[in-house]
Amino acid sequence: MEAQAVRLLLQDIREMKKKLEEMERKLVRMIAESEEPEIIEDELHGELLRKAEGLRENPEDGMSVDEAVEELME
Repeated sequence: MEAQAVRLLLQDIREMKKKLEEMERKLVRMIAESEEPEIIEDELHGELLRKAEGLRENPEDGMSVDEAVEELME
């Protein structure tokens, strides 16, 4: 009986951890969306446009939104 209770508690903890991580990702997204855009140099702008075009043509080379948010949180 005790082992079952421990397993249930561990499962609950895992579910809460997942929910907290999901909420953290949402908060990071909200912060990112509320930030004011910054002015960048033409050279950097061109480089970013080339990368964006490359990712548009080969999306598998990029990362998902969740992966990007996860990387930002590290």
